[in-house]
Amino acid sequence: MPLERITKIEIVEDKAGAWFWHAKASNGRLIATSGEPFASKSGAREAAERIQASIAAAPIVDDAAEAGRRMVNDLINAGRRARTR
Repeated sequence: MPLERITKIEIVEDKAGAWFWHAKASNGRLIATSGEPFASKSGAREAAERIQASIAAAPIVDDAAEAGRRMVNDLINAGRRARTR
């Protein structure tokens, strides 16, 4: 199967009023989602913009344990940055 390219990031609201971002391919297939809900549309959009800006620089790590450690560290650092705003 050929690699699908992300062609757009949609900001969507669910029935409960929570907001998410969805990255989609040109054929409409869902490639990635925020997973976590955002209380506001602007919060989901800001997160989508951060993902869009940083994804090209993201390293590819094939060691699952190392990937897990990096993900945890990234989440910790993101929380620290959010608290300093």
